[in-house]
Order: sequence, then structure tokens, then C-alpha cells
Amino acid sequence: MSDISVTISIDKLLPTDFIAIINNLNPLKPYNIDDNDLGRYFDFLNGTIINDIIDQSVESKILIKTNSNLNELLLDISTVTDFIDTLIGRPITVYTSYYNKQTNIQYQKINFKGFISNTPSGLNHSDGGTIELTCISILGQLGIMTSNGSWNSATRQYGNIFSTISANQVNYQQLLSVIRNGTLSSTSNLLINDGSAKSLPSKVWALIIPDKTRLEVLKEILTPYSRIIYQKENGDITIQPLFIDDKADDIYSVNYYSNNYNWISISGINNASKIPNRIDVIFGTTLPIPLFGSGVDPNIFASAPRISSNNKIENTNISTLNYANIYKSSARLYNSGLFIMPKQSTITVDNSMLLNQNLLNLLTGIYNTKDLFNSIIYKNDTGNTIINTLPQLYAQMYLAMENVTNYNATVVYDYLKVIVAESPLGKIINIDNFGTIDYPSMLVSRTQLNLTLSGSTYEVDTVPLLSITGVWYTK
Repeated sequence: MSDISVTISIDKLLPTDFIAIINNLNPLKPYNIDDNDLGRYFDFLNGTIINDIIDQSVESKILIKTNSNLNELLLDISTVTDFIDTLIGRPITVYTSYYNKQTNIQYQKINFKGFISNTPSGLNHSDGGTIELTCISILGQLGIMTSNGSWNSATRQYGNIFSTISANQVNYQQLLSVIRNGTLSSTSNLLINDGSAKSLPSKVWALIIPDKTRLEVLKEILTPYSRIIYQKENGDITIQPLFIDDKADDIYSVNYYSNNYNWISISGINNASKIPNRIDVIFGTTLPIPLFGSGVDPNIFASAPRISSNNKIENTNISTLNYANIYKSSARLYNSGLFIMPKQSTITVDNSMLLNQNLLNLLTGIYNTKDLFNSIIYKNDTGNTIINTLPQLYAQMYLAMENVTNYNATVVYDYLKVIVAESPLGKIINIDNFGTIDYPSMLVSRTQLNLTLSGSTYEVDTVPLLSITGVWYTK
């Protein structure tokens, strides 16, 4: 039996519903619990709990089973059966706790908040009454709900932004307030952390197709501003840029040559020879084929990363992070002249944005030369630096998306050793002397808690710095 206590709390969806609080170490007895709590009739078996800053639709799995209390108390089995049949859509929370006898300290944390997304198949008596719960995070619910649930919400509640495909100025705070209405996330904490980045303007630029989901709407608005939205393990919803100095607890640090007994294993992959190492961006209204480095350039044309006059990926001293150091494999392959692998992208923005200086300023006004140090602009002298900034921004953004899979590492920890620390999700850990990856600092993009009765492990998946979003900042 593990020393970690696991509690699964299944809440009500309707006021008349029963609840269930299921615990693996201290099963709740029938005679000292609320009759509305059916947790005493279930045992926890195992679970895989996943939180991700990129993919909010990822599923977590929890396995429970009915126990002997169901027969001993002669309870009408239909009550439990009805409970199982109405599990879909119910809020669910996973807690873990650990009591350190040596220090006399109790560690407790929330590991997941979400809802049961699939209907369980019901009681399987041949399998000991096991029930598999498939769960998605609270934020993930916004990924399955349309933004315009009704004509009223499309034309009134959201200020008419979902009933047209032309560019709009959207009230940022109002959107954050109303887009979670009528969902499980409406009562969640919403944390906005700008760090050293300039705060978003009161009105942001948006081009929204009416049938987009609410989460797609938020992501499409936030991405050009180098913001991500994700749910922390404790259920808080966070909107922020990515930070180059947001370090996780040292307990997650790994030295490949020296096991500190916190981590169990490490694996990784380097895909630098298989993904594009340069992104060329043009507007769809300019020349269809950019002639890179030929002296015949389209009107507005950007490339990322920074390319020198002799067609080499070069370092820059503008930032404390040098792209060519972080992506050594990509830079080395590109600079060999034998692995120049560009990808052409066309900015698919509404032409009205280029004609409306107010809209254009909303997007480009928060960036300056230092923010966009990873790109270089190839252009005719249009005399409009704002318009030139737009393809530069998108070049970095598209390259950051490609670089998510440039190289990656997965570290497995003994959960009992790291339960005392704050979650590293969205923070940076150091992985030293692991030759598969190019740079020791890596961002934790996903955490996976594997809970069993005999012991638990904690896995983190990492992505390179300067990936996911086009611009990174300091806290």
C-alpha cells in the first residue's frame, strides 16, 4: 500500500444528485458519513492524471470499483447504479496527500479539476465491479462548447463579434468575463500574469469564424500577443506569456551523470533533421513565391530565425538567450548548407487590418525591436514600420510552433520524493549532460501523475525554450 493518500471527489451536477468521496487509505465508513455520499461503496484502484499547457483536450483516466459495503448494507443497488449512470458531465477533483512522520508535516495538493467526459459502461461484476472514468480538465470544456450558443449570445452578449467574419476590436476584459458563463470554469480563479511584457490593450484584434469553440476563440485572440491560456494542476486558469526565468523547484533538476534519487529515468528525442529550420512569411496579396536572398524581394517578407547576409543562422546579443545556442542542431544543419529546410507561410489575416491603422496598432503596438530579435525583415522601403512588424511577428510565431517538436525530453520521478514541491507545469527545469537535447533548460509542457496502490510516479514532458509562442519575456 502506498504512503500517499488519494482522494477522488465526484460532485453534483444537479441539486438532487448524490456525491462520492473515494479515498484509498482511509475508506469512509457507512455509519459516520452523510447519506448523500456514496463514496463508501467504491474503492480507488489507479489513475493517470494529465495536465497540459498546449492540449487542453487531453484525457485523464481513473479506475474505481464497487466494494463489499454494497452487499453488506443491503442498500438498494439501484441507487448506486443510478449514480454510475449519471456520472457523465459531473465535476471531479483529484487530491493527494502525504504525511512525513520524520518531520511531522502533512503535504496536500490538488492534482486535477475537471469533469467526467464519457459515460462509463456501468458495473462490470465479472471484473470486480470496475468502472473507468474518462475525464477532461475544466478549461477543456471550453474546447467543446461553441462560442455562439444562441443568436442572443452571438449578437448581444459578446458584442456581435461572433456573427461576422470581418476583423473586429474586441473588449478583452469583457470577453474573458462572459466567455466562461454557463460552464464549469465560471467559478474558477482566472490569473493574468504579464511579467515584463506590456499588458494587452483594453481592445484586442480578433478575426473569428462563427462556429469556433470558446477555447479556439480565446487561443486565436491570445496567440498573436504571445499569450497562452492553460489550467494549472490546482484548477486555476492562467493567461500569460512564457518566461525565460520562471524556474521550477530545484527538486526537479536532473543531471544525467548523477542520479539525485528523485528521478527514476529520462528519455528524449532530437528531430532537428526532420522539421523546418526557417520560416518565411509573406502576405497573401504579395508575390506568390518569395525569392530569399536574391535581391528581388516581395513587398513585405520576414524570415525567422535571424539569418545573416551570408545565409547563416546567427546569434544575437539583444537577448540573454541566443537562438543558435538553444537550437544548436538546427543551426548546425542549416549552416552546413546541406540542410536548408525553409517552410513558406502566408499570413491569413483580413485585409481590413492592413487598412485600419487602429486595428494594426492594437496587435503590433505591444512589440518593439528587442521583442522581435529572432527575425529579420526583407522588404522594399514601404516606409511603414508597423506593417513590416506584422510578418516579423508571425514568422517567429510560426517557427515557435514548429519548434515544439524540435527536441524533447521526458523525466520520470518518484512521486513520493517530489510531492513536497509545487508543480513544474509551465515552468523551466534543468536537464544537464543529456546529449539528446541541445540546451539544458527546458519548459515543462505536460505533467502526468501515475497513481497506483503500490506506488506512484510523476512524469514531465518538456519542450525547448523559445517554442510555443513567438516572443518570451521575463517574470
